[in-house]
Amino acid sequence: MKHLQPKTLRVYLAILANTRFSQRGLLEMLNRDGSVSIGFVNDVVNDLVLKRLVERSRRTSMETVSTIETVSTAKMTGGYILSDAVGMLNLISLFRRMPELRLFSRNIRAGRQEVIRELAGRDVVFCLGSAMEMYSNHFHPEEVSFYASDAESARLFLADAPAGNTKVSCYRPDYVRDAGEIPALFRDPLFAGKSRNVARTSKVQTAIDMFCDGKGAYAAPLLEELWGVAP
Repeated sequence: MKHLQPKTLRVYLAILANTRFSQRGLLEMLNRDGSVSIGFVNDVVNDLVLKRLVERSRRTSMETVSTIETVSTAKMTGGYILSDAVGMLNLISLFRRMPELRLFSRNIRAGRQEVIRELAGRDVVFCLGSAMEMYSNHFHPEEVSFYASDAESARLFLADAPAGNTKVSCYRPDYVRDAGEIPALFRDPLFAGKSRNVARTSKVQTAIDMFCDGKGAYAAPLLEELWGVAP
């Protein structure tokens, strides 16, 4: 299966997090390490226009309309509108599958909330159902899921726990080119945030992950809140 480049995923994430945007606005948001060029952003946006997931705005000037509070609302010229969020989520899920990103799983003898409390003090970001549960009281996941900055450290930490019935799974963050970029990714509000000192994926990233795990229907509360649509 063809996989998306990390920088392509980052552009998709930024567009989903901003229903109105400009190419230069995306570039300023994403190009902190120099890995994304305006030409690359242009290619990605034009491809999404051809796929009818993004439309050119009829307005010559607009403010970025963001689904997260931390993104700048600077004036932008020559803008675009995200026209089909669900279609874009489905597109990403064609090339990105969470089972392929799973590094390891272990069944341990502890409750889910206890596991989350223990892992929260480590350099992890909870994802999938574990993040969804933090956004919706109606969702109760089958496993504790997280991205780890140091997967081997997390593996060793969980290896000491007695075996039991609570499934815990560690996933590889695929938005980076190498492990050295993970700490910056975990600080990026497009990807993650904290609540009560527990790091979890952003609402947009949580929706992406749920679709990439074949559970898009369970992300319905986020889809309605972020984009006003149903899966």
